[in-house]
Parts: sequence; C-alpha cells; structure tokens
Amino acid sequence: MKKNIEIEFKTQIDENTYNQLLHKYNLKSSQFHQTNYYFDTDSLDLLNRYITLRIRVKKDSVKLTLKQRAIEGSLEEHYIIDDTKSAKLLKEGFNTSTFFPQINYDVKYLTKLDNYRITMLYENGIIFFDKSTYNGITDYEIEYEHGNYEVGLNNFNKFLMENNLKLIKMNKKSYRALTTR
Repeated sequence: MKKNIEIEFKTQIDENTYNQLLHKYNLKSSQFHQTNYYFDTDSLDLLNRYITLRIRVKKDSVKLTLKQRAIEGSLEEHYIIDDTKSAKLLKEGFNTSTFFPQINYDVKYLTKLDNYRITMLYENGIIFFDKSTYNGITDYEIEYEHGNYEVGLNNFNKFLMENNLKLIKMNKKSYRALTTR
C-alpha cells in the first residue's frame, strides 16, 4: 500500500474556456483517458463521512484508492490491483476493512466517471485540464496540485489571473458522480 497527501485547488470552467486554454497552451494532443469506478453503501455512508473509494483504470494500471480529508488536502491510500481483482470487486463489492482496516463498510460499485485529462507543469506543480462525463452529464474543470498548501493556493490564483478566470467552486468528482446517479 502507498500513502500520500494530495493538495489540490480547482475551478469549474465551461467547454469554450476549456478549448481556448488547450489551444493557448498547445495541449490537445496530450489528452489521456481514465475511468473512476466509485464504491459506497446504498445510503452513501462513505460520502457522508467525506470519504471517497474508487477504482481508477488508466491505460496501463488499475488502482484501488481511499481518499479522506486531512488537515491540508486529502490523505490517499492506494493499492495496485490487476484486472481480475478489479472485475471481482466491481461485480461483488467488498468490505472496506479488507484493504483499509480503519473503516468497516460493505460497499458496492455504484457509478463511474470517465475523465479526459490533460496535464501541464506550472510553478512547481501540475495543472490538470479535465473533461468529465458521468450519468449523462459533461463538465469541465481545472485542478492544480502542489505539495505546499500556501504556495499552491498562490500559484493557482496566479494562473487564474493570468488567464482572466474566476474561481467557481466545484464539488469533488466523486460527489458529482454519486449524487447524480
């Protein structure tokens, strides 16, 4: 198991702004696809505790991740799993304590989100331009990740100002996908 703290900042953008930014930074050719499969109880016990549980499938990797709030950002715990294990968890569900002993819920696969992501290095961090589709909805956002909260916040605000963008608060992808299913 691998653990890390993720510190991210985000803003919602519209499709036109998304396309303008990709053109401005010449990024269209670097897009990749990942799919997030979200797990929870029928009554969304994890979501109500600000916990996200997902399997993320990328071109060459499958990862089971638990995300929960930390003092700054989110604490992530990851397990690399194979396609067979992923298919079993998606089909049958599982008890969270099997992988994450600090929580004990019987969960099942509830919904998925397809994310078309482009990354760009910016001020010692990474900007993600995301187009997400889930439950018949498509939305766009910019995320910025940095290892230091204060520096990251300043850099993100700088990027917004450089591009004449307003900060539009946006719920996490997991929340959007799980509450619109």
